Amino acid sequence: MTAEEAHSAASINQLTREHIQAIEDLAEDRWYRRCAVLYSDEGTPQEIYFWGWSGD
Repeated sequence: MTAEEAHSAASINQLTREHIQAIEDLAEDRWYRRCAVLYSDEGTPQEIYFWGWSGD
C-alpha cells in the first residue's frame, strides 16, 4: 500500500503492528489482496504484512 493510503486509513505514513486493524478493511473483496511494510518504533522497516481473500 502507498504512504497516502496508510495515512488515509491510520493517520500515519509509516505503519507499525499497532495499525493493522486500521488497514484490514482495505482488502475486503474476494480475490483481492494487499501488502504493507510495517516499521519498528524507531522508523526502520521491520516486516511485510500480507492480507486479503482468496476466491474459494
